[in-house]
Amino acid sequence: MNLIHQEHQGFFFCNNSDLSPSPDVFKTLLEHFGSMGLMPNIGQELNITTGENKQFVILVNGTGSLRIEFSSMHILVVQASSTMEDFYSTFMQIIEKLSALFPFKKGNRLSIVNSKFFNGSEDQYLKLYKSLFTYKSIRPFEWENRVAEKKNLNFKESSEEVNSISTVRRGEMMSPFFNNGKLTSVIEFNIDTNTSPKNNDKRFSFKESIDLYHQIFKNNTLYTTNFTEPLSYQDS
Repeated sequence: MNLIHQEHQGFFFCNNSDLSPSPDVFKTLLEHFGSMGLMPNIGQELNITTGENKQFVILVNGTGSLRIEFSSMHILVVQASSTMEDFYSTFMQIIEKLSALFPFKKGNRLSIVNSKFFNGSEDQYLKLYKSLFTYKSIRPFEWENRVAEKKNLNFKESSEEVNSISTVRRGEMMSPFFNNGKLTSVIEFNIDTNTSPKNNDKRFSFKESIDLYHQIFKNNTLYTTNFTEPLSYQDS
């Protein structure tokens, strides 16, 4: 199969009430992130409690391939059309800039999500399906295989519980980043490693998060190596 697209995300869950859209906030962020080609914009999010739409700050580059969202509950970095390694290098640059800009901001959860999209023949899709499922007498055009497990990573001389969730799915999708935005049948591999939502203590500064992000990314890299191996299947 052919790797046709990648998209990667890094989350830092925190309160961003201090970052409502304003000229001062835009000016400060532009001073720190303008060198990365990022420009300020405004997004909308729904307040589930009140039903109202709320504005939040977005930084985005000219092609839309790199974006930072400062929503009310988390900071999200998204990079498309990039390798995992290039994304992580960019993500660490952003975390270091955020650490200098907001040294006292604390978060309660961390997450990195890596997605790869593959395109192949019907025979390749079927061979992959049969390697993942026991119900082998059918030829489905959509399916999903999801595995979740808990792991413990080292953090501050203690144990930090994380969820590692890997998903392989077949389906049709549209993206401006491949096949001219046309609907395409793809295999998506997704790995999400996130700290357990059971621990809501605000225990991470941006600087303190770096070591744990390293371990999370290492875990995702290991999963990606193991789980994308079957995607190299060729027609027999």
